[in-house]
Amino acid sequence: MIMNSQPLPDVDIDAEPTLPCQDKLIFATQKQAEAAAAVNSYRYEGAKLKAYQCRYCGHWHLSSSSD
Repeated sequence: MIMNSQPLPDVDIDAEPTLPCQDKLIFATQKQAEAAAAVNSYRYEGAKLKAYQCRYCGHWHLSSSSD
């Protein structure tokens, strides 16, 4: 049997799971997200943001990507 001499990483089994979107603004509805995008467009001279529903948390976020 081959043994790995690397130490195992410390893992906090009681830690809350993290989502890739945890640092993004969250909107409960598409309408709220689109309203925020419109405000940003006005404030920041035509900033192009679009609302999208997150596949991880199910809430709505804003994206500057055209994808």
